[in-house]
Amino acid sequence: MQTTWIIAADSSRARIFEELDDEHHLLEVQDLANPAGRANQGDLLTDVPDRRNFPKGGLGGTHDGEAAKDVIEHENEKFSKAVGDYLERARNDHLYDRLCVIAPPKFLG
Repeated sequence: MQTTWIIAADSSRARIFEELDDEHHLLEVQDLANPAGRANQGDLLTDVPDRRNFPKGGLGGTHDGEAAKDVIEHENEKFSKAVGDYLERARNDHLYDRLCVIAPPKFLG
């Protein structure tokens, strides 16, 4: 029987399961978390200098909300790449033969 992995992922979590038998019993292989995927915008921007130190318009001419969106998107992209790297290493190590991905289009890139 070929080894099938099933991954269910979004911006905050990726759970990977292995199909154990023909009756589709599953075993969780890995549970990857991205705390930034559910973080408050303010939590991710704590290192941004005070807005008063920048010219009119804020950070690089963007609004604070746009900067927060960029930070969140960047963290989500990093998580998506880390999940992809994990799956690639597992494939190279022949840990699975088939992969079923359940994820929103934005997470897939």
